[in-house]
Amino acid sequence: MARISKKKNIEKIVQKKIYHVGIYARLSVDNHNEKNESIETQIDIAKWYIKDKPEFELYHCYIDLGKSGVHFERDGFKQLMMDIREGKVNCVIVKDFSRLGRNYIETGNFIQNIFPSLNVRFISVTDRFDSNNMQPDDFCVNLKNLVNELYAADIAIKVKSTRVSQQNNGSYTGGYAPYGYRICKVDGKRVLVVEEAAAGIVRSLFNQYETGNHYKALIKWLYENKVHRPTEYRKYKHIYCREDEVLLEWSKWTLKALFTNPIYMGCLIQGTCQAIVSREQFLKIACQFEKQSLHYRNHKNNENPSILLEEDIFNGILFCGNCHCKMKRTVLTKNLNHSENRRRYIYDCPNAARMDIRKCSSHPILFETLQELIKQSLKKEWLFSNIKKQDIIKYLKSQFQVKQNFLCKNREDLKRKIENCKIRQSEQYLKYQNGRISLQTFQKIQEEYRQQTALLSENLAVIEKQQNDYNTIFTNQKTMFNSLLKWDMASMLDRELLHILIKEIDIFSDKRVEIMFDFQENYIIKN
Repeated sequence: MARISKKKNIEKIVQKKIYHVGIYARLSVDNHNEKNESIETQIDIAKWYIKDKPEFELYHCYIDLGKSGVHFERDGFKQLMMDIREGKVNCVIVKDFSRLGRNYIETGNFIQNIFPSLNVRFISVTDRFDSNNMQPDDFCVNLKNLVNELYAADIAIKVKSTRVSQQNNGSYTGGYAPYGYRICKVDGKRVLVVEEAAAGIVRSLFNQYETGNHYKALIKWLYENKVHRPTEYRKYKHIYCREDEVLLEWSKWTLKALFTNPIYMGCLIQGTCQAIVSREQFLKIACQFEKQSLHYRNHKNNENPSILLEEDIFNGILFCGNCHCKMKRTVLTKNLNHSENRRRYIYDCPNAARMDIRKCSSHPILFETLQELIKQSLKKEWLFSNIKKQDIIKYLKSQFQVKQNFLCKNREDLKRKIENCKIRQSEQYLKYQNGRISLQTFQKIQEEYRQQTALLSENLAVIEKQQNDYNTIFTNQKTMFNSLLKWDMASMLDRELLHILIKEIDIFSDKRVEIMFDFQENYIIKN
């Protein structure tokens, strides 16, 4: 019965269209009281839409908080596109068009070109839009995106002019006060005033760092004294953790941001404010930071250049089974002799080093051990099931084709843009010949088009190289796959094949390794 079930599972993936949904939610404002509710509302609307629809399976919710919609340089959206290209998501659902973006051209390009080229279905719930039913000239989409873009541009102009006016008047224009300060209204202006309780913590941290206590010691001191992080301080409105509150440890990056913020010596973009530490102490610690950075760079430069860090093939799919945090890779260097070094890689849960409620157990695993476990489990699945070799090859080919389609679409878009540049250059030449533009204007426009064409040609060369590389990668993957099937223990897994075959790997403290394959149900093995 189990074998029949696995066979049906393969047939389901290869033959039947199942939509693996990525819900995308975005909010540009940074208001702690409103943003979570708004994001949750967007997600709830999308979940409500796919409820009781068996063809939809929710894969993940992607969130961007405090991110503008006028560009697509957002972490959540980038992760969504990465998962799409890896074949993990083939349907994107948003509450409305503006959540995807407020740039008319780019948003329309995603909906009408990029998503279709990747075989991705796009749904905007409140706009009642489904790309499966989209007409070639869907004016509604373009009009809504144009309105969103104009709205974003208008808001940007108003916000910018307001902030410039506030800065000229000497007002503080930040969203919230840095740790150690509070915002007060003085003569109608927003000014920073020292908040003595938090300022005392800041001074203590500067003093301790100056005397040699670095990050680990400072984090321990803050936790043992139950000092809230800046985030919780803004939430609870007091410094120290109380009985009914959650205490989380400070991060190294929070401390670094604090030690390098010139506001603490009284320097502000809008002018000056009351200092918490002296200028001399701040600059002394800044000098210490520079020396440490220089030491680190020199150490990296003096390492044997022949021993390079290998690509982390498990990055993005390896998790702690206890707390579901991404496992962290540590590099161990062993000196074999004066001229030869060897590197080994070990993975462990980064939360094992924490002191707060997020603390997890340490359960390290070597790279070599993990790779052998995966190869053994893959072979067992293929040996003890009805999964056929041609089914897996077909599955690999389909995933490969998704990436190739994306590259082909980009290549054709670039060719079309290059051709348009040439046409426009010819048009400008005719205008010059007819006396409609001056020689200086013609030469300036021609140079702009020349630079644009050169950049597009460079991008086209990169795309074409990637296409050739993917052909080689697919050939290598088939060879590697055949090698695994022949019980060749010397065969090595690469990142591309690993991320196609495996969705997630969980490492547990009881030495269990749980592997979730992308082509069938979870399979559990024991170390």
